[in-house]
Amino acid sequence: MVDDEAPRRTADAAVIAHTLIELDPQYPRLGDDALRDLETAKLQLDAEAASGDTVLPVTPGSAAST
Repeated sequence: MVDDEAPRRTADAAVIAHTLIELDPQYPRLGDDALRDLETAKLQLDAEAASGDTVLPVTPGSAAST
């Protein structure tokens, strides 16, 4: 029935949210070697970029390395 649609979706969302909170998903942490490799690749890409292009920094604590 159409009338039952909204409460069912709300209940489904609550179950999914509760499960994700219990799982506590985390981004993987990069080790020193991976961070060095990432920085090397970034420097290579910077060198290939056209002059004047803006390149985002990769630093410990940024989304790419946390």
